[in-house]
Amino acid sequence: MKTSKSSCCSHKIIGSKKGKVQKVMLFLLLILLVVIGVGGFVVSKKSTSYLEKFLKEQLHTDVKIGNVLMSPRQIDIENIQIMDPNAPQIPLLEVRKISLDYAFFTLLSKEIVFNSITINHPTAYIRLYNLNGSDHNWKKFLGNLHAPAKDKGPKFLAHKLTLNHLGAQLEHSVTGIRSVRLPEQKAIIINELDSHSPLQTEAQLAVIVAALMQALSQYPGLASFAPTTGSLLSIPLEIQTHIAAQLGACNQQ
Repeated sequence: MKTSKSSCCSHKIIGSKKGKVQKVMLFLLLILLVVIGVGGFVVSKKSTSYLEKFLKEQLHTDVKIGNVLMSPRQIDIENIQIMDPNAPQIPLLEVRKISLDYAFFTLLSKEIVFNSITINHPTAYIRLYNLNGSDHNWKKFLGNLHAPAKDKGPKFLAHKLTLNHLGAQLEHSVTGIRSVRLPEQKAIIINELDSHSPLQTEAQLAVIVAALMQALSQYPGLASFAPTTGSLLSIPLEIQTHIAAQLGACNQQ
C-alpha cells in the first residue's frame, strides 16, 4: 500500500516537534540498547561532541567533555570544562566526573527522573574585581542564564544532588594577590533539588548552578556568590530558599 503525501507530511511535523533534549536522550538510549547487559562502555566521540554542542547551547558558553560512559542505570560524563565566556580559552569550572543515576523507563517520557546527580571534584576558577567580591568573572556566565528557556522538550525531576570535594581557585585582581587554591569542602548533599517541581532543561541546569554558587558562598570573602531573589530568572524563589535551607542543614551536620 502506498503512503499518502499528507501522511508523510504529518510524520515530518510530529518529528519536528521533538525537543533537542529528547533527541540527545534517544541517541544515548539507542546506543545503550545495542550493548545492554555488557556493562559500562565509552560512547562514541560523535555523541560526545553532540552533548558538548547541546550543553553549549544551554549554558551559552563553550563546553568541553572528555568521555561519556553509560550503563543501564547511569551516565557518567568525565573531564568537563565549562569555559569562561569572557575568555573562551580559560575554564570557569572544571569537573572530574558527573554521574547521573536515572530512571531508565523515563528517558523517552515527558518527565525524565534522576534518582541522583553526583558532581565529583568540581573546581571553580574565580577572579574578583572589587574588594567586596560583588564583581567577578562569573557575572557574564550567570547573566546568560537569565534568558527565558526556549526548550519545549521533556522536563527533569532530580531527587538528590551531591557535590563531592568542591574546591576553588581564587584570584583577587584589586589586591594583586596571586591565585590561591581554596580548601575542598566536605560532601554537600541537597535532597529534592527542585522541590518536587519538574523543570525544563535550562531551568534545571540553572538550579544546579545555583546550588554550586550557594556552596561557593560559604567560603570567606565569597558571600556575594549566594543566589539572590531574581538573580537567576529560571529558578522559582521556593527552590532557591530550599537549596539554601538544605545547604544550611548540611553544614550543621
